[in-house]
This record gives sequence, structure tokens and C-alpha cells, in this order.
Amino acid sequence: QALLFLHGAGGNAGHWRRALGLLRARHSAVALDWPGHGRSGSTEGLGSIEAYADFTAAFARAASLPPAVVVGSCMGASVALELAIAQPASVRALVLVNAAARLHFPAAAVDVWREVTYGRAPQ
Repeated sequence: QALLFLHGAGGNAGHWRRALGLLRARHSAVALDWPGHGRSGSTEGLGSIEAYADFTAAFARAASLPPAVVVGSCMGASVALELAIAQPASVRALVLVNAAARLHFPAAAVDVWREVTYGRAPQ
């Protein structure tokens, strides 16, 4: 079974390291770093959940992944839901961890994390 793991905001693919290690022997388990996260090579994230879903769909196509069980944590759960809505043929099932029906981040919180990301403020 193809398994695609999606991390939360500010996280990275390493969040799933243990799960990947346990599942790889029997499944095709993959985790990715979105732009602005982990080893993506940039500090700029994408502007919306829809943009992350589009990026994830493009990644899955580029990696030639078959329809996958998509496992998402926090923001990754929101992206997984959007991916299932926008690209239902690419999603076999969803596993939503620490999911919310709606994400809302106050502008002040986004500004604080932007400063942390750029190294201008402590975590």
C-alpha cells in the first residue's frame, strides 16, 4: 500500500521517521518536506492549504505514487482533506491526526512565527 505522510505547520518529514521505519518493510511509505519546511531549501512557505494540496498532488505525480492512504497531522490533516476533495482519484483513504475542522491563525501569531523563521526572534 502507498502511504503518504504530511507533517504539520512548522514541522518536517522527520516528524514521521519512526512510523516510516516501522511501515517501510510492508508498504511504500513516503514523507515530504513542503516549501519553507525541513530540508526543502527555502524559508518561504505556500500561501494557502489549497496551494499545499496542489504541491502535494504535483509531488505524488512526480514520484509516480499510486492512489495513497494519506496520513496528515494538524495542518497536514487539512491539506489531506483538501487533496481528497480536489484530487479524489489520488487518495485511497485518509488518516487524520490532531485535525481541526477549520484552521485559523491570528495575523499576530503568523508575524511572530515569520520572525522566528527568519532568525529575528527566539522560538
